[in-house]
Amino acid sequence: MPEIRIIPFTPEYAGELGQLHWQVWEETYRGLIPDAYLDTFTPEKWTEKARRDTLSSFLLFEDGELAGFASCSDPARESVPVPEASEIVAFYLLRKFQGQGLAGALMRHCLDFCTCPNVVLYVLEGNEKAAGFYRHMGFEPTGRIQLDHTPYGTLRDLEMVCRRKRKEN
Repeated sequence: MPEIRIIPFTPEYAGELGQLHWQVWEETYRGLIPDAYLDTFTPEKWTEKARRDTLSSFLLFEDGELAGFASCSDPARESVPVPEASEIVAFYLLRKFQGQGLAGALMRHCLDFCTCPNVVLYVLEGNEKAAGFYRHMGFEPTGRIQLDHTPYGTLRDLEMVCRRKRKEN
């Protein structure tokens, strides 16, 4: 049985996280977003972002290998229109680790971390595999779309929310 570990991100993991972030974007978004836009991202850019990021991020390891990560904002960023919401800002798992229950473990960790009764995330339109997983984990589409205007075209992110009972203190 593999050893699964979820730990808070700390700066010494920035390089490893940058490489993973670049790889999951290549695996996930190649063919869904313009190649020219995807090509502007490098492991070094993602490493620098990890060093600067102020979100609460969690790293998922399987048998000592970094398999995925998630970043949360609790409460959600000001741009999120859902009231009383936390936000899962990033949620990624390398393809070779998908379908083994690891994503569910990481999502449960994020949901336990988030303190608000609503948890929001955004999924790129066309990323049906991710949207299906989020529905399986209790998220429902709100019908709202967030537009991300890039020099290479506009990306459309579908808003999803998991509505929970308020946590008791």
